[in-house]
Amino acid sequence: MSVNAIAAIENRMVRVIQNLHSNRVRVEVLPRTMSAAVPGARRRPDGTCGSGYSPLRISVEYMVSPMTRATATWSGTKVLFDVDSESGHKVQIDEAPIFGDDAAMRPTEMLLGALGACTGLNAVLLLKKFKQPLRSLEVEVQGDRDEEWPKAFNEIQITFHCTWEGDTDKKLVEQAIDWACNRYCPIHATLSRGVKIEHRRKDSH
Repeated sequence: MSVNAIAAIENRMVRVIQNLHSNRVRVEVLPRTMSAAVPGARRRPDGTCGSGYSPLRISVEYMVSPMTRATATWSGTKVLFDVDSESGHKVQIDEAPIFGDDAAMRPTEMLLGALGACTGLNAVLLLKKFKQPLRSLEVEVQGDRDEEWPKAFNEIQITFHCTWEGDTDKKLVEQAIDWACNRYCPIHATLSRGVKIEHRRKDSH
């Protein structure tokens, strides 16, 4: 393979890697070994093979980004907002009349729902890992709010309603629920520890 051909491959690989990194994917470019080449291919000093075969193969590993993003866009109707997630999903947020049309969850309800779903999915995964016979799970989340604006939550209660298909190990069940809340749920950790929030404005015409 000529030097120019190798350079062209390397340039294409750089573009591929850059695109994949933008989608939170890590790419490792590794040499192809002799076993992957055709019979009679000559081994290079670095262990890769020629004979018309590309010396490159790709190992792809998905990565969890430390940054999470969601965008709330005003629909133009009263206070109805469309919320788009970085993962490609969409929900709506609204308020009760007279400000809204009661077409979707309130922001405060969405917050409680996120906490319930986050702790709940971790509970399901842990209970399965601990081989507990879970049949169904409902996570009820209630929040008490201040009377004065901004009417922040001052206390939140989470109740796990579980039904089972057989006998359970109570110690393992309690451990799973505790870890689901206090070890693996980023929503629970954020609300219980507090988080620094900053805001800014960008104008356009």
